[in-house]
Amino acid sequence: MAVNIENKIEIWQNKLLDLGKRNKLLNYRETKRSTLRITTPKIYEFWDSFVKNEKPLEFPFYNDIEDEEEPTLFVDLETNQSAKDMQKTLRNLRDKAKTATEEQGINVLYLSFGFLEWNESKDSEQFFRSPLILVPVTLTVESISSPYILSLHEDEILVNPTLQYKLENDFGITLPEFDDDSELQEYVPKINALVSHNRWRVIEETGLSLLSFLKINMYNDLSKHRDSIINNPVVRTISGDASASNLIPDEINDYDFDAKTRPIDIFQVVDADSSQQDAILCAKKGISYVLQGPPGTGKSQTITNIISECLADGKKVLFVSEKMAALDVVYRRLAAAGLNDFCLVLHSHKANKKAVLEQLETVLNLAKKKAELSDDAYLKLDTLERDREKLNQYAKELFEKVEPLGKSIYEVNGILANLNEYEDIIFPIINIDKADWNRYSRYIYVLNEFINSIGKMSEDYAANPWHGANVLNVSNELRHDIRATLPKLSDKIKKYQVEIQKIQRDLSLSLPVTYTSIEKLVELLSVAKESPIIPIQWILGGEIAPLFDEVAECENIKSDFLNAKSELATQYVALHGLDKNIALSAVDLLQSHTEIGQEIQSLNSLIQSTKFLSAIDSVDSYDKLIDEKLQAQEKVSFINNTRDKLLCTFEKEIFDIDYPAMLGRYRTEYTSFFKYFKSNYRADKKLMQSLYKDMSTKVNDETILSAINSLKEITEAKEWLQNNAASFKEVFCNDFYEENTDFQKIEQQILLHKTVKESIATLGELYDIALKSNDMEANLIAHYSFLYDGLDTSWENIRKALTWSVSFRKAVEESNLSQAFVEKICGNKEIASRCEDYEQSLIQMIQDIDKELKWFSKLFDSANELKTTEFYNLIERINQCNNGLFLLEEWIDFRNSRKNCREEGLTEYIDKIEEEKIAPSYILPIFQKRFFRLWLDAVLPNYPAILNFRRINQENTISEFASLDKIQFEIAKARIKGKLINDLPSFDHFTSGVDEISILKRELSKRRKIMPIRKLFQQIPNLLPTLKPCLMMSPLSVSLFLEAETYQFDTVIFDEASQVCTENAIGAIVRGKHVIIAGDSKQLPPTNFFGASLSDMDYDTDDDDEDDGYAYESILDEANLLPERTLLWHYRSRHEHLIAFSNAKIYKNNLITFPSNVDKVPDNGVEYVYVRDGFYDRGGKKGNIIEAKRVAEIVFEHFKKHPNRSIGVIAFGEVQQQAIDTAIRKMRMENQMFESFFNEDKEEPFFVKNLENVQGDERDTIIFSIGYAKDVNGVFRMNFGPLNKSGGERRLNVAITRAKYNVKLVGSILPTDINIDKITSDGPKLLRAYIDFALNGVASLSREITESDIVEHDSPFEKAVYNFLDRKGYKLGTQVGCSGYRIDMAIKHPTLSGQYVLGIECDGAAYHSARTARERDRLRQDVLEQMGWKIYRIWSTDWIKDPVTEGEKLIEAVEEALKNYAHPYEEVIKVEAPNADDFVSFEKKTISEEERRNPYGFDNEKPVSFSDLPRNYSGYLSIEDCIVHVVKQRFPIHYDLLCKVLAPLLGNEKATIKVKREVDYGLSKLGKRIVRKGDFLFPNDYDKITPRQNNTRKIDYVAKEELAEAMLSVLNKCIGATKETLCAETARAYNYNRMTQNISSAMDEAFELLLQENRIEILEGKIVKKDKV
Repeated sequence: MAVNIENKIEIWQNKLLDLGKRNKLLNYRETKRSTLRITTPKIYEFWDSFVKNEKPLEFPFYNDIEDEEEPTLFVDLETNQSAKDMQKTLRNLRDKAKTATEEQGINVLYLSFGFLEWNESKDSEQFFRSPLILVPVTLTVESISSPYILSLHEDEILVNPTLQYKLENDFGITLPEFDDDSELQEYVPKINALVSHNRWRVIEETGLSLLSFLKINMYNDLSKHRDSIINNPVVRTISGDASASNLIPDEINDYDFDAKTRPIDIFQVVDADSSQQDAILCAKKGISYVLQGPPGTGKSQTITNIISECLADGKKVLFVSEKMAALDVVYRRLAAAGLNDFCLVLHSHKANKKAVLEQLETVLNLAKKKAELSDDAYLKLDTLERDREKLNQYAKELFEKVEPLGKSIYEVNGILANLNEYEDIIFPIINIDKADWNRYSRYIYVLNEFINSIGKMSEDYAANPWHGANVLNVSNELRHDIRATLPKLSDKIKKYQVEIQKIQRDLSLSLPVTYTSIEKLVELLSVAKESPIIPIQWILGGEIAPLFDEVAECENIKSDFLNAKSELATQYVALHGLDKNIALSAVDLLQSHTEIGQEIQSLNSLIQSTKFLSAIDSVDSYDKLIDEKLQAQEKVSFINNTRDKLLCTFEKEIFDIDYPAMLGRYRTEYTSFFKYFKSNYRADKKLMQSLYKDMSTKVNDETILSAINSLKEITEAKEWLQNNAASFKEVFCNDFYEENTDFQKIEQQILLHKTVKESIATLGELYDIALKSNDMEANLIAHYSFLYDGLDTSWENIRKALTWSVSFRKAVEESNLSQAFVEKICGNKEIASRCEDYEQSLIQMIQDIDKELKWFSKLFDSANELKTTEFYNLIERINQCNNGLFLLEEWIDFRNSRKNCREEGLTEYIDKIEEEKIAPSYILPIFQKRFFRLWLDAVLPNYPAILNFRRINQENTISEFASLDKIQFEIAKARIKGKLINDLPSFDHFTSGVDEISILKRELSKRRKIMPIRKLFQQIPNLLPTLKPCLMMSPLSVSLFLEAETYQFDTVIFDEASQVCTENAIGAIVRGKHVIIAGDSKQLPPTNFFGASLSDMDYDTDDDDEDDGYAYESILDEANLLPERTLLWHYRSRHEHLIAFSNAKIYKNNLITFPSNVDKVPDNGVEYVYVRDGFYDRGGKKGNIIEAKRVAEIVFEHFKKHPNRSIGVIAFGEVQQQAIDTAIRKMRMENQMFESFFNEDKEEPFFVKNLENVQGDERDTIIFSIGYAKDVNGVFRMNFGPLNKSGGERRLNVAITRAKYNVKLVGSILPTDINIDKITSDGPKLLRAYIDFALNGVASLSREITESDIVEHDSPFEKAVYNFLDRKGYKLGTQVGCSGYRIDMAIKHPTLSGQYVLGIECDGAAYHSARTARERDRLRQDVLEQMGWKIYRIWSTDWIKDPVTEGEKLIEAVEEALKNYAHPYEEVIKVEAPNADDFVSFEKKTISEEERRNPYGFDNEKPVSFSDLPRNYSGYLSIEDCIVHVVKQRFPIHYDLLCKVLAPLLGNEKATIKVKREVDYGLSKLGKRIVRKGDFLFPNDYDKITPRQNNTRKIDYVAKEELAEAMLSVLNKCIGATKETLCAETARAYNYNRMTQNISSAMDEAFELLLQENRIEILEGKIVKKDKV
């Protein structure tokens, strides 16, 4: 559908332009309560004192409540009203002006100096008065008993703009300008002269009144920006053009913030739930949309976060709201975040010129600083991300559907939690991890069939005689065979039962009489018949296995003893061989240890009594003795051998010669030839020759020397014998004769000693064995009784007897046979022999019954069962089977169902059922418990977060995450502030004096005559958003202060948009690239309240036909084609009842609210105060005076009881508002000690407002006065003023959602007084329901209940926890709450009704439903704890692993909560949390000398060097390479400069023709590699051009492209420069100090290039850099 936007603009302009006669700016009429004429001082005197000298005007105080007589007026002040009326008028004017400031951000209180009296035509006698000069003023009052003081307001003094427009457009008269320096006395005559020809004149009077003319600025705004409005996509969408609307991309719907957004990329400074983050994300993506913010859902904090994100992204933000409270709350949040230096509020009356300039100066000073973020901030963000991933992983794994079963682990935990009481039966389930739901269902199906088949049986399935039968069906043949066989079998068994009993009696046996027992008895008797005579204790006593070891030991002892004796006999033979005189005992007689000991003593005595034996025995070392004996024997042998050799050659006298002397001479004197001449030599040789036996031969020197050396060696050997072998000589002193010693004798003595010692050792071994045997004897006698015979015992026979005993004992123990039987077998040979006969008899019995029994057994799966049945039971069972074939059919059905179970792989479980007799009702739960436990074991390795889950680790992670999640806001504050400071340009640079920085600095230096804010902002439109990237103002302020076209914003945000008329919003919308329209379509639309307020009429009236208000459409209503985001979490109410009614009736339970931990307690939630005597006066005073007084009493009661709670009063209409205000003022006069509570400078001051202007306000306690009631005659007209009108329910919704803690609804009616049959509008119906709600609580709501009377659970797991606590006897509530979010369960106080002591939350549906880790693991619990809840979290994973311990922890938490409920919880000492200042540091920004020389950051000119270029084979450079190199280094380069640079390479100093020819040749060869633009050369692949510092080139050699880039760099510093200043500063930066014609032309060309490329634009004479698209 085509949309006529121009027509829309006309409509909006008509709404803004009020030239009707009801406009007081054109038709000023004095009224009782809206105007006050000041008659004294006179107009010019008053102008001089009040305006020029700024002297405030003080009105006399008059107590209009108590004073009966009027006081004397001040001599220097007179008005047109009495003191009493003046007091009321001043109060009304102040209240209305204050409300206008709060609600619309404008001052409407003006002094009118002079009134133009005019008519519409010369013929008309109807004259109108219009204020001429408007002076903005402020009325203040210090306290209830203080006078009103009138003073100048900061706004501009101006000529009535509406009158100006009227005169200019209708009469062609242009009123002269009037500024601060103008004189009123000079101005009035000018006007008279200008209009006198029309019979018009100026009336010289002064009037105080409420005037609003700012909408004419909006009108002009729409006219001025008409084209922008027409083309604006948001405006087109609002106008009905759906095609112009942007859409929210699918990829950001249901956005996974945790998965797709890192903490380091988030710049939010306050908390944000997922619905708020959705809104923030749309803002970050640049989407225009509507933000629906129901009451208390954090709209202001969302806007705060949007602004902080925009600021972090370098965006400019315009935040618009008519409500001062809405702007204030966002500003306070931004101030708390440390971002207030970058925000400017132009709504509040506190924002005066001086304050604004101070704020701007603060930012200028910040530009001198540099911010640096700490490393710790990044570490914390990284840890936060890791913790968040860990927590999300657990939640993801817990609720992920695990295929193929299709169940989540949490669901399985819930199933298992409810099965905890059932027994754990162990059985396998094959491939449990591959089981799908069909397979599980099949398991359940077959088990149910199995259970049902058990239930159909006439008897218990285990008692069925056919139990275990394998018969598939009962055929006739089978029936016949059963009838034929079973009676016969029964008879045989009866017969053999008697015989078996007889055998057992004879043998003292008591075995059960079964077929198996007969077989066992046969085996037993086959052993018993072989019985030897043995000690009975071998069978009945302790274990006999050790006896085998003992027998082996005894056998070894006996063997060792005999071996030792044999060895001793050999030794004794040897001794007798050495010495026959030695007395030795016979070896065979040595048996006992005593005898052996005596023999040892005898041999020892022999050694002691024999000298040489004793001597040998006494040596320290026997080995040393033998060694010395060998050495001595060697020496003696050597001496004898050497002597014998000498005697063979020489005579015996040889031994008498002096051989040492001769040897010495041979060694010293006879070594040379000259020896022959020596006499001694000849003598010595002669001597030796004489002793030489072979006389025929001459003895030579060699023979002589050999003989001498032999003599020497003999002597040395003898000396050794004398000096050594001391031990040997000591032992054998009597037999040692040196070389004559008889060593054979000595050796015999030594051998004798050795043999004696060895015999003693052998005897020692015998002694030890005999002693050991003696020690063991007592035990051996005990163990072997009569079989033991000392060392002569036959251990072989004992071993055989033991072997038989093992077999027999085993049989005895297996069958638990009696002692009497054992005694008979072990001790009575006769009975033992009878066992063989009994054995044969029993074998015969088995053979006789085998045939029938085997046939019968084949009918059963287990033949052993029948064989182990006692005969008397077997006989009975056989008879039952014979007579009960119908039982066989039941068994077949049971068996088939069991078979089905086995085929499904449940064999072992079925076996367990039958083995352990599991009751049918337990079969399925036990299976499910085992199935899901095994399933968890199989799948958990794939889910590490759950597999490795530990409560302490999880809660530590949550604690750290929660802390860091809050700290990240502080880090974001630090990061944003640091970024904003670092991004501020330096303002300490050269300025032309006319740029915006210079203008601002000039204003900062002034002490008086400061430029009005509006004019200042007109002159610094580029600088202001740089210093204050976030402007906050009312729609009217936008058109007033942001007149310049350069005021463009990246984001425009409207708050409380439901109250903003579309025409009021257009001016702000067109100033933004994208727009966020925030409000609540369920709250107040725009009304004519302020139009009425500026008149003297009451707003509320009894006339039902007068509809004030819904002729106005809000921007929120008309933006319905824009995409929408809705905030869902309600935070404001500290008691859920405060929002429960609206949530149910207005918001259809879509809000997420949080339950209260108390139900109804005084001063909390919603209360109804019934004023029984109240009535509505429709006569003189109007209103409900009695109710108003009660409201006043409640206000003062509140101050006493809750002095720290803020409070506000809401009335339905202005009449009741005035009545309440009067009642409160009366009490204030009587109780002035409470005046501090009425301080208007508080953050949340006390107020009395009506429905129309309370939107956006919130207080701890709200008193809501209905006012309307029956009249004095008891008649109730069912008129509720504005509530009766269309949309009245929206008004009520606003009023009842303003409180944080308590709403006190005060009324003089009951619900039944409102007859809904007589009412058609929704407002009064809703009021009736709300009164009912206030009286009866949530019980009055049909569907919305605080807790479920019926026990409800979100999951089986919660049911299990509930049952656990219920069994412990606690009172419980489930699903506690009124909205979609509810606490899983809560512990009720045992004695205090309606109060909960502990909330219990599981990690179930509510836990999983959270979209972010913040919501799930911190935010929800934070909100609940702020509302007074104590929350305990149960982790299903730990509960399933260890229900006992987790249950104990839960009980401990419950008991602790109960104990501490009576004694309030001790205040937790808050740990100092880090704040933003901990993460950022600031230091002075230093400006280097380089920055001073080069303030615009131009690049240095790159040097040109050809050294790295390649050369050809001849060593020459390529001209092409050189050209490319130069161009790349210095582009854009002029052709002439290129030639100049290359000239030296070509052998020239200048660019000659030859050089140019070579360059041209090179350029032609390069082709498209070099781009030529005119005379300038560029590389073909260049990206951007960089300006160069220290320029020395002529202007003709600088390309316009380079100059354009330089201009942009200059423009970044010279904010708000004109074209002339920009060109001049660029020229100066390029070292052109004089602006010649050539330079000016070059600058113009560069400037035009920037315009053509759409990189800059001229707005109101200022050059503005355009953002890149």
